[in-house]
This record gives sequence, structure tokens and C-alpha cells, in this order.
Amino acid sequence: MPDNLITEQFVDVFDTNDESEAMVVRGLLESSGIDVLETAVQAAQRVHSFTSGPMGHIRLSVFERDAEDARQVIEGNRRGADEPEETN
Repeated sequence: MPDNLITEQFVDVFDTNDESEAMVVRGLLESSGIDVLETAVQAAQRVHSFTSGPMGHIRLSVFERDAEDARQVIEGNRRGADEPEETN
């Protein structure tokens, strides 16, 4: 097996239907030094021409060794978003 072949597993850490949200979370992870694999998952087409809701979603995955750190970054961002801003 070649030395440069990556054999480490990827772990899903985030899933969303919102492309903007995926971009923000990916940026947070990458700015924390975590490599991210983004996958667009398409839902199966329906028989009828009408649908209700998104037809797919975006999944963010990281190397298994980075999964816990990635989850902490995501959770820390969620906690920060829930806290009210201080006004002086």
C-alpha cells in the first residue's frame, strides 16, 4: 500500500438542508484547522412533479480523529448564537 494513501475514516458531524448554514459551519471548522469533506446528498425523485420541502441536503464530514473537536466547535457556535448580546 502506498505511504500517501489516506486510510482514515470520515465521520459525519453536520447535516442541513440550508446551503448557507453549511457554508458557515464549514468555515468555522476550517478556521479551527479541521479539514472538511462536503457532500451534497440528493433525495430520490418523486413520481409526481410537485414536492413539498427540500429535495436533498448537505452533509459535512471530518476525519475520525477530528470528530470530537468538530462537534465542540459546532456546539460552541450554537451556544454563542443563543446568548443575548451585551449592551453597555
